[in-house]
Amino acid sequence: MESSKNNMMKNINFIQKYKLFFGISFAIIFIGLIAGIVQIFVSGSMFNVGIDIAGGYSMSVEIGDVRLNNDTEKDWREKITKAAESARVGDDGRGIKVDSLQRQGSGTREGFLIRYKGVKADADEDYELFMQDLNASIREAVNKIVSPNGEFDGRVGEGFKTSASLPPHLIGRFVLALLVALLVITIYVAVRFDFVSGLATILSMLHDVLIVFALMAIFRIQLNGAFLVVVAALAIYSVNNTIISLDRIRENVKRVRHENNGFSADMGTDFANTGTNSNLTRFVNIGIISVAIVVFLLGIAVPGVRTFMLPLLIGLVSCLYSGICITPTIWAKVVNKHPDYLQRGALTTNIRHWFGTRSELRRQRKATKLATKNKNEENTSQTLTTQESIE
Repeated sequence: MESSKNNMMKNINFIQKYKLFFGISFAIIFIGLIAGIVQIFVSGSMFNVGIDIAGGYSMSVEIGDVRLNNDTEKDWREKITKAAESARVGDDGRGIKVDSLQRQGSGTREGFLIRYKGVKADADEDYELFMQDLNASIREAVNKIVSPNGEFDGRVGEGFKTSASLPPHLIGRFVLALLVALLVITIYVAVRFDFVSGLATILSMLHDVLIVFALMAIFRIQLNGAFLVVVAALAIYSVNNTIISLDRIRENVKRVRHENNGFSADMGTDFANTGTNSNLTRFVNIGIISVAIVVFLLGIAVPGVRTFMLPLLIGLVSCLYSGICITPTIWAKVVNKHPDYLQRGALTTNIRHWFGTRSELRRQRKATKLATKNKNEENTSQTLTTQESIE
């Protein structure tokens, strides 16, 4: 019974289900695009951009180590966050959403740093004056938590504006460097494996990144400076999964090529299914371990770290999904229409074959030239011998 179950698990026709796989990915990306467009009209931004990128305001709250130790840090975070977000200004009662609470200070000055984005003012309002009133209201609300009896039990500083720690030109340089690195990796895969593998690699990476962006837009996950690190890590993880998936397919293709049995138009599907099924256990094991580690860290991490771990978790699941369902399908669909790619093999193989052929031709020419030279010398020697006998 167990053996039959394993056989069923090892003979899944992934390529036949390509409409389902592509449909799921397209649906997530499309919903993310719609959600982002809606958020542009609601909040002015497609994504929930953190103050690391967009800039914002900060307000220090000094509580003291004694009071912090009497109550848990979690309780203080909840009370301060609730108080800050309860502050309202204007006829429509606009307030802020706390971006993060960072622990800082020591001794009697130990406390938190509240970070939040500015609130959009009306067209006829002065933004700076509006934020001054809102900061004063936030300070008053938080001060009631810090000093509930009106006594100086703590101190709440005034809100001050902070600029973005990651200006646009640094983000642009990071994106450019990442694109160059991915281009080099893609070229390497195309040269070392084949052109179709390089195409599947870059499309799989694009798929994984778009899935992450789409889910961040749908669930309003904060996009901050740490997200750049997530993108780089996911790009590397995606390439690794792609190479694992394509390497087993390449081994099967090389075996058939060496047997000189030829390639038919539907062999791409067979190669992709065989390679994916043989790698399925490896993919699942690696995926479960990676996801379990991130989920564990996500459960014990502070809120600031969760904004980094959550996109990473989404990306890991997407990379695992694309390595099993997307990459082999793209490769098979292209190869089925162009089976001549299978016969060509990797560019490095063709280059080695070209140099090997040229080397063999040079060796043959040298051998022919040497044989001709020896024959000419032998004929010359016979002619001289004949002349000497005549004389």
